[in-house]
Amino acid sequence: MALIPGKYARPLAMALEIPMSPIAGGVLGYYIDEYFQTGPWFTGILAFAGFIHSILTIIRIAKEIPPGSEG
Repeated sequence: MALIPGKYARPLAMALEIPMSPIAGGVLGYYIDEYFQTGPWFTGILAFAGFIHSILTIIRIAKEIPPGSEG
């Protein structure tokens, strides 16, 4: 038995992917900054890269929606 039924797995993955990308980038950047003592540079750059990834994910999802399926 699967933990999450198939019909809910994809929407849940998309819902988690969008906010987690900038968060993961920021956390990873923070630890890189701590290791190299570079200030907030990597934190900002990787959080911004995660934000760009989230926008691209939203665009990809929007392209998958068939036309005329409003509602």
